[in-house]
Formats: sequence, structure tokens, C-alpha cells
Amino acid sequence: MATPATKLRRVEEIERLPDGVYDGVWGGYVVRFSVDGIDYEARTKDGIRTTRAECKITSKDGNLSVEVAR
Repeated sequence: MATPATKLRRVEEIERLPDGVYDGVWGGYVVRFSVDGIDYEARTKDGIRTTRAECKITSKDGNLSVEVAR
């Protein structure tokens, strides 16, 4: 039996984001966040053992870093 699929989205690779600090959600090896109403997703080198942790994503000179929000 087939099930309906919704919320189709296109995932594109981009080279860099504007420098800044963004709020996001980190789970496993994936971090998700929005910048100016556009949703982004990135893979992390290290993972965390939760499905949803609030985090801060820092973009500086084209490099991203992620840390758990405190």
C-alpha cells in the first residue's frame, strides 16, 4: 500500500552563508536552521546522542561551527 508524500523540498548545496550566529536544532549528525526565512541543513563532523538539541551555528569566513545552546 502506498502512502501520500507531502512537503516536497529541494536541497541545494551552497558555498557559504553570511557571517553571523544563528539559532538551530541539532540531532545526531545533522543541524537544521533558518536564515532570512530560508531553511538550511548541514552535516556535523561529530554527532550528539539526541534527536533535538537547541544549538547555535556560527558562520565566519565561510566556515560553520555548531555548539549546544546553554
